[in-house]
Amino acid sequence: MPSAVVIGIFVVIIGAGIAVFAMFFMPDFLRRGAQENLRDGQGVMAPAQIVSIADTGRRYASNPVVRFTLTVSPVGQAAFPLILEQEISMVQMGQFVPGRTLQIRYNPDKLTQAVIVGP
Repeated sequence: MPSAVVIGIFVVIIGAGIAVFAMFFMPDFLRRGAQENLRDGQGVMAPAQIVSIADTGRRYASNPVVRFTLTVSPVGQAAFPLILEQEISMVQMGQFVPGRTLQIRYNPDKLTQAVIVGP
């Protein structure tokens, strides 16, 4: 029968594995869930101008996850900066250049939740 020390070590190792998994994969999972809600029509639609684009080095289904720095200009409200990470099809990459205006949908209660919905 295993000793309490061996069982304790096993529990710590399993707990550390779960913590590492959550730390690396849960933020993407939660971000994707918020983006899906916004794609489904929740949130506020607004034009946004691309200030800069950077590759995060991450991939999702072979497509790059890109970091966009945007200036969002909601109708009747002050413009505000927004940093957004989103998976972009390699076929569409050439459409995203600094200075271009896009349509986004964002959560007005949590400005970190936004998604590009159209050119």
